[in-house]
Amino acid sequence: MFCNCNNLVDISPLQNWNVANSTGFNCMFYFCNKLKDISSLKNWNVSSSNGFSGMFCNCNELADISPLKDWNVSNSSKFDGMFINCNNLEDISVLNNWKISYLATLNCMFSNCNKIEDKNVLKWNVSNSILFKDATKEIAAMESEIKSIFDDDKDYENYD
Repeated sequence: MFCNCNNLVDISPLQNWNVANSTGFNCMFYFCNKLKDISSLKNWNVSSSNGFSGMFCNCNELADISPLKDWNVSNSSKFDGMFINCNNLEDISVLNNWKISYLATLNCMFSNCNKIEDKNVLKWNVSNSILFKDATKEIAAMESEIKSIFDDDKDYENYD
């Protein structure tokens, strides 16, 4: 929707958008390089969405994702590259309340987010998640599963 809006800074008019029936937010702010403040998205009802892939991909200035902490993403299955290349993103612990369990794909969700120091902070139950394009449910250890959402070496092709 706002894909490649390189100069988009103010999204406060979106605060009152009714997105309750929206089924996907894929690539919504893709390459919005100057987007810093997403606080106007705090009260969005995203519970009907099935995808957030690439939503904030390449939002280089985005550092604070705390407005998303109370989002109900339990019905979503696609988070691939949601924050890929968000170079200023440091604290992802605010997403700990997210319920990621619906056979979610999390490929490169935080790839190239080099300022994230504690990559083991997320306490998600990803036992039912599919973390790689060609993976099956037999992906073994939880540690390697969590690591894969940060893996910068994965071949990441598209967001849907």
